Amino acid sequence: MTYYLTTTKFENIEAEQSVLGAIIVNNFYLSRVADFLEEKHFYYPAHQAIWARIVEVAKESTANQVTLKEFFANSDTVKSNGGVDYLSTLLSAAYSVIDIRDYAREVVELWKKREIEALLVNSLNELEEKRFDSVLANIDNELRGLTTYSDRRKTHHISEAVNQIEYKRKNNIESKIIPSGFSTLDDKLNGGFYSKQLVIIGARTAVGKTTLLQDIVLKVSLAGKKCLLVSLEVDSERVTLKFLSNMASVAGWKIKRNILKPIEYENVLKAENTIKEIGIYIDDSGDMTAADIERVIKNQIEKQPVDLVAIDYIQHIKYENDRNLSATMEISKNVVALKAMAQKFDVAMIAAAQINRAGTDKPTLAHFEGSSAIEKNADVAIIIHREELKEEERGDSYYSNSGLWIVAKNRDGKTGDIPFRLDGEFGRFTEI
Repeated sequence: MTYYLTTTKFENIEAEQSVLGAIIVNNFYLSRVADFLEEKHFYYPAHQAIWARIVEVAKESTANQVTLKEFFANSDTVKSNGGVDYLSTLLSAAYSVIDIRDYAREVVELWKKREIEALLVNSLNELEEKRFDSVLANIDNELRGLTTYSDRRKTHHISEAVNQIEYKRKNNIESKIIPSGFSTLDDKLNGGFYSKQLVIIGARTAVGKTTLLQDIVLKVSLAGKKCLLVSLEVDSERVTLKFLSNMASVAGWKIKRNILKPIEYENVLKAENTIKEIGIYIDDSGDMTAADIERVIKNQIEKQPVDLVAIDYIQHIKYENDRNLSATMEISKNVVALKAMAQKFDVAMIAAAQINRAGTDKPTLAHFEGSSAIEKNADVAIIIHREELKEEERGDSYYSNSGLWIVAKNRDGKTGDIPFRLDGEFGRFTEI
């Protein structure tokens, strides 16, 4: 039995026309998509030819309706679409463009679907003659080629960056900022967490790094943003209990054991209904490498884009220690990988990290495990500091309920200390 490609084609002529038309109107748009869009991604041969010509002309001058007119008149491929008259069609399509990257991504997405359809049909036909493992290996190899995201950027004159800033200002396009929910912290961070940023929250064991990370995720999601929490240490049910406790002001152990007074039950019920509606997604797989985390983020974004990704925590990311690297080097590799993911997926990335317990003085960046990588790659580093109590002062905790968030590094804003109080029973921080 022979299998054939379907007559249904994965294509969108309007998206392709809009991309080409917008670039012809303003070559600035070429720089917005040149990092991932290629000639092969276009379905229509005429569009492939037009894209190739635009790229060629733009290297030396401006690719506009004047410099491209002769090409449209003489190209056999384009003449079949109407020649010079088709240039007007593309220019008309340009005015529907809001964000050219969205249209370009649609073009690439449809190309991937065409490629996988052809791959599957070809593989079905090969099954009769080739070994299963051979066919499977080819499928795996081809799929990896389709799912690899390219971060290639062309070298460009600084004027292009200026043009992009001007374009955003004229069109009121603001940077993606995610307020943390803590006003004093947001003030130091110039509004909150930014997309493409890597934020590290560090603390000694039992001081509250996971609690702060989860508190931020809850506040951000309650404000309408969408968050992905990759929990490498705590399962999703325990995370959710923390959220419910925070919102309902009821101790988590009471919720778990169902020992609730009527008013507490009502508060928990309200919290449960609210949490069902907000945008928090949790992956508690554990035992994950940086590559595994990247796949989780990619798959989540394919289903539902998120604004913020939280990782709990860096030292629990599984090492790919195939070269017998030290733990410090492995941590460094994972920090670099998280930074790359933030940029690649256009999200704010917040990761908790362990700091060394040595000493009782106020901690610094140097106390982070893998500190050199964190100092180099983190855009923001926040250290949680709580004084260790004397033995006779200890109750349920070795540490004071009050302390400082030390903003030890902030690439785009202020540093300094922010006093806080921790209500550990409910997993909730409050700025003082």
